[in-house]
Amino acid sequence: MIPYLVLAVTPLIFLPLVNAYYKTSINEDKKAQKTYLFLCGAMLFLIIALRDKEVGSTDSLNYYNNWKTLSKLDFSKAQVIIKNHKMEPGYLYTVWVLSHIFPHPQWVFVFSGLFFTISVCRFIYINSDNVVMSIMMYICLGLYTFMVQGLRQSVAMSICLFAIEHAKKRNPIKFAILMLIAWFFHRSSIVFILTYFLFWKEFTIKVKLQLLVAAALILISTPLFVLYGNEIVDREYGQTVDSGGVIFLATYLIILLVAFLFIPVQNEKAEKRLLKYKVDEKSFFLAITMLGCCFYFMRYIGTLALERISFYFMFGQLITLPHVTKNFDGISKMIINMAVIILSMVLFIYRLSGSDLVPYQFFWQ
Repeated sequence: MIPYLVLAVTPLIFLPLVNAYYKTSINEDKKAQKTYLFLCGAMLFLIIALRDKEVGSTDSLNYYNNWKTLSKLDFSKAQVIIKNHKMEPGYLYTVWVLSHIFPHPQWVFVFSGLFFTISVCRFIYINSDNVVMSIMMYICLGLYTFMVQGLRQSVAMSICLFAIEHAKKRNPIKFAILMLIAWFFHRSSIVFILTYFLFWKEFTIKVKLQLLVAAALILISTPLFVLYGNEIVDREYGQTVDSGGVIFLATYLIILLVAFLFIPVQNEKAEKRLLKYKVDEKSFFLAITMLGCCFYFMRYIGTLALERISFYFMFGQLITLPHVTKNFDGISKMIINMAVIILSMVLFIYRLSGSDLVPYQFFWQ
């Protein structure tokens, strides 16, 4: 448990150090943000890269053994295995290539940890109004602990974070190429195509109503998603309700509620401003968060596979809540920031207490 606790407090330790070095607030200086995210990212990477193969679910051990097996096969033999394997060929061919350069199977955790960290930290750097809150939420609210274990889907999720920038810029070709690459690593990533159709250019009352209607339509379509849920994640999941799941759902609902209440709307009759992107970022990430909430809610009335699909959209939380806190100042902002940090750490410890990730063990132990 100790390495995870160190990881959870790392963002708080680096915060005053980086502020003091740059003599400014992290959230007001891009260079300070780069340094801060590099330091936090280094810890995120090391926890993944140095862990033993037995830490986490059996998926981690399977990925470890796949790397070990493919490293010993020539291309013709590897082709036979890949052709008949249930895992996507993009992932397996990548493993075959890398494992012949770096044969020790521990490299599967090194490369995946490095890719996750670069992708997530870049995403937060580009989009967040509060990088400290975003990195704390990433570590503590479940995304990080999922990505530590579900490596193949997490690679696809990380690729989707690169694709999201092209969705914002309405660049269909680059978006489609990245989505195709993600699909070759995990078929479930196909659902992320939905983000390209989140096209609002302003955040207005009308947009809020449209988001609610869209959420209702998605929930009405639950039987359709259930039909394909287990198939696209290639697992046979049943319906499950547990306290951890309820906490996840509650987190989604609270973030959405405060976003609807406190993110200011624009006047539809006001002169349109020049946008950096071709979509309004507030409504864009709020819509992504709502998609995640809808898919997560479906686990209770459909299949648990839809919970795994919801992780693609959970990154919206990391941006939406900082958008909310940006609209406060003074003592109110400080209280909100402290509340988010404390609650995040409490949830992190609570979730780890019954997790396969505990106890942590380094690969040389």
